[in-house]
Amino acid sequence: CMDSNCIVLAAAVLSSLDATRDPCEDFYGFVNGGWMNEHPIPADKGRYGHFDEVALKNRMIIRQILEQNPSLVPSPDSQTLTKLQNLYASCMDEDHLDSLGIQPLLQVVNTVRGLFNGSTTVVDASHGSQHALSIAPHRGLTAALSYIHSRGIDALFEFIIEGDVGVDPNAMTLWFYQPGFGLPSKEYFEDKDIVDKYTSTLERFFAALNENSEENVQYWPPFPWPPWGGDDDDKKPQYKTPAELAKAVVEFEGKIAIATLDLDRLQQDPFGTYNPVNARNISESIPQVDFPGYWSSFTPRAFPDRIIVTYPPYLESLSSLLSNTSDDVIEGYLIARVTQSLAEYLGQETEIWKANRELVELLTGIKKGAVGDRAEYCATKVTNTLGFASGRFFVQEAFGGESRSKATRVITDIVDAFKHSLSGVDWMDTTSAEAAAEK
Repeated sequence: CMDSNCIVLAAAVLSSLDATRDPCEDFYGFVNGGWMNEHPIPADKGRYGHFDEVALKNRMIIRQILEQNPSLVPSPDSQTLTKLQNLYASCMDEDHLDSLGIQPLLQVVNTVRGLFNGSTTVVDASHGSQHALSIAPHRGLTAALSYIHSRGIDALFEFIIEGDVGVDPNAMTLWFYQPGFGLPSKEYFEDKDIVDKYTSTLERFFAALNENSEENVQYWPPFPWPPWGGDDDDKKPQYKTPAELAKAVVEFEGKIAIATLDLDRLQQDPFGTYNPVNARNISESIPQVDFPGYWSSFTPRAFPDRIIVTYPPYLESLSSLLSNTSDDVIEGYLIARVTQSLAEYLGQETEIWKANRELVELLTGIKKGAVGDRAEYCATKVTNTLGFASGRFFVQEAFGGESRSKATRVITDIVDAFKHSLSGVDWMDTTSAEAAAEK
């Protein structure tokens, strides 16, 4: 191939090699050494590879689109572009973000508090039957979880809509997943230094939220606690400083982590993580959450009757944890998940942004104080938030002319080559090869 694109691609491949290394001794270094020498990891990133370079080039195209002057002629496209540009401009306006402080976050946190404080999460086994439960009102936890999950923040558990691989991959089904954590994985909770840093980060979160709340008090949660009446009045109030609450929340989250399935099995065991159950089983396993009410909050067209659980033992473990954990710790956990998830959107002068950034630097290896290009960050947030809308303009800009037909031809050639190779597979009979080709 002597096409100009082929020549450029061949040159790029050759420049990625490091001919000074012996491929028999260091094949990885031989293949990638040249590229690695030309592309050191940026100070504001914890990793960098070929796909990161491609993503950066794509974001440059998005930036050009977002920074161009919108058309003066009103049209659906111009209106969509204006929305994209408004989102981008709001992200770029750091002075305004700094002037707002943590007030936008406080609005979300106060909403979570208000929703949660309507009930208790204690479940007691009644006498005479181990299955009969006396459940106090649980609308508060359910409402708080619905609100948090609707904003893309997972806590306690997560539902994902995916194909039912055991019946029909095209049939979209609810999958019940274990939650993510404030740390990258459950193993991090075994590292004392990291846990100490995580705990101090949550302490700074709670202290900053308390300092900026309308009721500035010495303890967290604010006095009086619990704030609702009913049976909880008989409970001994629990007053916790930010440090005490942070420690309790991390211990609670650590117990959740222990109860979850290891990531290697979760991601690589398709049979062990495929456990279809009746939706009623979820409600019975975790009675502290009103799942019919939870699902109703997302206004589904039809209520689910079949749910696939990735790790059934986690349901019982979570229920036990909720029953044996005080309400202030559960509320603190929910607020910690919200704060950590939204911290990056605050102004960089806020205490919460700084605390979260220090934790991120420790966990990812980013150089301390190294902040990347704001425009690149904001372009990423636009594509993450309004991906389909921004994708339309990206395709128009990046894939003009015969790009579609060329890409289709490449894909078709790959499929044809794969089908042809099946006939030469010794361990596959003719019937299996034909079935594989059709699939």
